[in-house]
Amino acid sequence: MWLEITKKLQVQALLDSGASACFVDEEFSKRHKIFLVKKSSPVHVEAIDGRTLSSGDVTHETKPLEVSFAGHRSMITFNVIKTPSNPMILGLSWLEKYNPVVDWKSRRLSFSQEDSANIKPVLIGARAFIKAAKEGNSYV
Repeated sequence: MWLEITKKLQVQALLDSGASACFVDEEFSKRHKIFLVKKSSPVHVEAIDGRTLSSGDVTHETKPLEVSFAGHRSMITFNVIKTPSNPMILGLSWLEKYNPVVDWKSRRLSFSQEDSANIKPVLIGARAFIKAAKEGNSYV
């Protein structure tokens, strides 16, 4: 899968449901001058087999980066690690939030248009809104 970062970089990313978060390679971020922010406290990360990452605890992250793929845009904060094979990893946090459609046979990823089609505005009067709020119902 190829992603486009707002600096107009095209990057191949690993889609990994076994990774709890999204990650970017440390050397890749340095090479492309991606601005990093020090985390308030280090985060311990383990590989799937329980081993600690060779790069140690995660101490830095990116500012939210706009990533586009298949016409879908998302803002992602990546944790910075040393990864030998993939410059970027989209983990379970991204998969759960954006819920892409995966076609395993063709190895293609897309985004459902159903979600946006099912959102319909609700117009209610002030009295109904206040009554609903008092009853604990909310409207967005």
